[in-house]
This record gives sequence, C-alpha cells and structure tokens, in this order.
Amino acid sequence: MDYGNLDNLRLEDLYEAPIEFSEKPRHALPVILKDVPDCYMTEQIRNFMYSYLNGINVCIKYKPEDYQQEKGVYQVELIDETTQQNLNKMIVKLSKPTEPQSTNEICYIEYLQQKHLPSGENIELIVMDNSSMSTGCISCTTKPYAVEIQKFQKELQKYVEMIPKEGYAPRQDELCIVKYNEDGLWYRGRCLEVVGDGYPTILFIDYGNVSIVHIDDIRRYPTQFTYPIYTADCEIEGLPESCNEEIVAKLEELIPHGSIVKCNRVKAFSDDHFYSISMPDVIQRLSKCGLL
Repeated sequence: MDYGNLDNLRLEDLYEAPIEFSEKPRHALPVILKDVPDCYMTEQIRNFMYSYLNGINVCIKYKPEDYQQEKGVYQVELIDETTQQNLNKMIVKLSKPTEPQSTNEICYIEYLQQKHLPSGENIELIVMDNSSMSTGCISCTTKPYAVEIQKFQKELQKYVEMIPKEGYAPRQDELCIVKYNEDGLWYRGRCLEVVGDGYPTILFIDYGNVSIVHIDDIRRYPTQFTYPIYTADCEIEGLPESCNEEIVAKLEELIPHGSIVKCNRVKAFSDDHFYSISMPDVIQRLSKCGLL
C-alpha cells in the first residue's frame, strides 16, 4: 500500500496489521498515465520506469478534468524535471511493436528469458497443452503466469492486424509469430525444423504444442516482444516412457487441456527447463483401470 507494487506471497508470511498501523493514511496513490495504451509491461518498459527510482525528480502534470470519476484516479503526465522528457511519450514508443525491417533483426530462442516453475511440494499448475501424453509429458505454467500469457496474447493479435500480410520462412530455432489453424489466432513460435517444402515445424512456446505451419501463416518476430517464456515441459512420474493409446485416452480424461492440477511434488531438472511432477492420484486411477 505504501509503494504500490504487487507481489505473490505465501499465506504463512502474512500477519494481521495492528490497528495503529492500519489506521495510518496512505500516501502512495495510483494514477493512470495519460495517452498510454493498456499494454503488457515488457522488460524494456519496466527497466525504463525503474531507472526513475534512483533519485531522479519527476514532475506530475494533471488538470481537474483529468480525474476519472469511475476509477477514482487521475490521468497524469510524467515529466523528467532535468531533461523535460515526457515519460508518457517514451513509454508509448517502447510499447509499440514494429515489424523488423533489417535482415539482421532476427530473434532466436535465447532472446527470451525462461521463467522457472516453482519447485517443492503441494503445488498447483495449469495444463497449457497435453498433446504429448504419449511420452508421459504435459506443458504447464502457474496461475499468475497464465494471466500474463493471456495479457500479451491480445498484444500479439493487435500487432498482426497492423503489419503487411506477408509470409516468412524462419530459420531453425528462430522466433516467429504463427497462426494456429484450429482457432485462427496468432501465437509466439519457435522454428524446430526446416525441410524446404514451405511447411516448417513450429513449437508454440507459450503452450507447448507442436504443429506444421505453412510460411504464409508465419510472420517475423518484433524485437519489442520481450515477454518471457512462462511455460515448461513436465514429465509425470510413474508413467512409462511410451504410453499406449488406452493410457493416453485416460490421461486426456484425467488431465484435460486448461485444467488445474495439484502436484504432490515439482522437481526441476538441472538443464533445459524440464520438470518432473508427482501426481499419485492419477497414477492410482490408471492402475485401478489396469492400464499400468
């Protein structure tokens, strides 16, 4: 309340505030940056904003008519007192993705930060994709991370609508924007394989599924899209390395796409952002059905 930032904390780290503290007035008030679109907080924007926390004076400009009654906040402009730079305009510039013009503007998978899933016991994960059940694996993320993915998905759709409808042939391991035929929406992808027939194999990095996509449905990746990768592959403990059709069918029933799964334990492997998850209830139900 006194700083305005949000964070996720464990319940055991929270304590009831004494009345003498809870009755003190709040001096940090939220504002809305005037003429700045509601966009995803990229790493570039965050670093730019954080640079003004180190003793740099910022002037806040607003008028009485800038007050938004329905939200109870003011729309303001932030001005650097030393340089007179308008921070609002700078954020708008940083938030607007542009189609790469130079052939040197190529983003590979290393361009993006890979977020880690929490390790430990009694952890809830969201199933982003279950199409690799035959190998005993699913792709998962956390609830907060799933919210972040939904936010920047909107930015992706807006970006594709404003650029030319020109296909693109990505290199191996290159990042790209890809159309998914099942729903007609655009997603972030990583080119896994190029065979020269115009149909590269693409990994949808925010969900975990793999598909063959024609180059007409692929666009170049803008450097402004620095959203981290929030999804990781998880191996379900107790399953065989190769699951037959009956096991896969039952797993798809027990662990549907988009479901929340409770893991007794999540363990990270040392490399490649791969995890092992323990779900004994699922293994027991497979055993009762005579599938294991």
